[in-house]
Formats: sequence, structure tokens, C-alpha cells
Amino acid sequence: MKKILVTLSLILLSTFAFAHCEDKYSYGVPTSKIEVKHLCRKEYAVLYSESCKIPLVVSERLLGTEIGGKEERASSFKADQEIDELYRATLTDYVGRKQMKIDIGHMAPAGDFTQDKAAMTESFLLSNTVPQYERMNRGIWRQLEMRVRALAVKYDEVYVMTGVLVKPYTKTIGSGVCVPTHMYKVIVVPRLGQSIGYLIPNENDLVKSRFKDYVITTIEIEERSSFNLLPTTNSIKLRGEIGESLNQ
Repeated sequence: MKKILVTLSLILLSTFAFAHCEDKYSYGVPTSKIEVKHLCRKEYAVLYSESCKIPLVVSERLLGTEIGGKEERASSFKADQEIDELYRATLTDYVGRKQMKIDIGHMAPAGDFTQDKAAMTESFLLSNTVPQYERMNRGIWRQLEMRVRALAVKYDEVYVMTGVLVKPYTKTIGSGVCVPTHMYKVIVVPRLGQSIGYLIPNENDLVKSRFKDYVITTIEIEERSSFNLLPTTNSIKLRGEIGESLNQ
């Protein structure tokens, strides 16, 4: 009985803690039949796959006034102690990554948190990262991250969900850390009532060099990822159309 009560208490505490992260989502917490663990951070929220040892969706509310601070970039990644040892990635999993041409790739990027030391530090938890091929991470993906920040400045506020696609029997590294086949971002701009998505293969040798060439609707990403990313709205404009002004 004592063990059951402790377990229930932990579940309730976790649920209460995550409730403080609901403001990181534009239209509700994404839903899916895929089992995930909810993690709440100061400036982002995570839907984490214990079976894959990576986040499947990371969501942020990004304000234009938060962009362009002077907080120095944290320099070290570390395992997330909130996740059970059996299900968390560690730096040991990334041994040999240079030979594999793989980076430890941020989902919520450190560049979004240059005004907040605590948020910057949290962005280096491995529960906010995936194995990402280095040329993609340092090239087209970095450009897309910069574009998101520019949109936040231009429109005052954006919500951005960064996610991955994985397949059964997908490639893994280390102790079973999944290497995504694709990575995506869905950007929602409340001021315009519009969204735009980008779905990019996680590869070193991309056929296309510009993130604008990978534009896609939110609903197409939802179909590919098996997540309902905007569960509290059925707006065709938001889900089924591309906000063309956001891709210029």
C-alpha cells in the first residue's frame, strides 16, 4: 500500500508540474497513441520517448523581447536525472559521434535562451537533444532556427514545436538512442492566425540546400508524425494551409 501511495504521489506531482508548461503550447498539449513522458522546463516542454531515449516533440513560446540577449552559451551537455537511468541518454551514447559525423543536436535551441542563464543550462539536457547529422545541424537547421527567431521579433510572439520522425527498426547509437530519419518544425504565429511547417531529412548530404524548399503544412506533419500538434483547434487555415508570408 505504501508503494502504491508513493507511486500515485509521484504521478500527481508530475501532472501538477507539467500543468505549468501548458503555456508553451499554442493550441493544447499534443496528443498521440505513442507513449511519452512529459517534462516541464522553464522555457520549453518535452514529450519524451523512453523507448527511443530522445524527445519526440519539444515546444516553446518564443517572445521577440527574449531574442538577442548576452547570456553566454553553456558548453556542456548532461544526462537528465529526471528520467530513469534505464531510459535516459548519456554522453557515453555519443562516444565516436565525430567518426559517425553526428552532432548532439538541440531541439529547443540554446540560441533562444540568451537572456536566461537557467533556461540556457536546461537546453543542454540530453532530453532536449537528438543525434543529428552534423552538416544538417550546422547548415540548413541552424538557418531555420535563426528564421524562427526572426519571426518572433517581427511578430512579437511565436510558438514553435520541434519534432522528429522515427521508424520501426530505425538506426540507433550507443545504448539504443534513436537516430531520427527526419526533423521538423511547426511555427504558429497567433497575430496572423497562421502556421508553417518544415520537414527536413536528417542527413549529411541533403538534395536541397534551403529550408524553404522543405515547407509543408501542419496537417501533413501531423499525419507523418502520428501527433495531433494543435488538438484544440480544427482551423483549416492553421492546419491545412501554409502561411506564405512566413516563408518569405
